[in-house]
Amino acid sequence: MLCTLRLLNSINANNIHIMGSVAKVIEVIAEGKTIEDAVENAAKEAAKSLKNVRSVYVEGIKASVEDGKIKSYRVNAKVTFVIE
Repeated sequence: MLCTLRLLNSINANNIHIMGSVAKVIEVIAEGKTIEDAVENAAKEAAKSLKNVRSVYVEGIKASVEDGKIKSYRVNAKVTFVIE
């Protein structure tokens, strides 16, 4: 399973106000046998190192093909988490 976490530029990081709280957004790439597995892996891996993960927004989907068949899916996603 591939999962890459990359914090966006800390000076210009995406900060979002959510009902009186401040949230940050990171970009991740995750892989799975299905699209749903890839999205689940993005959320699961992000939650290992981040608290208060609130949402996953999928920006793009890519399929790896071998011998004419889809081997796995990768998603480029933004994960939003609330800062304490």
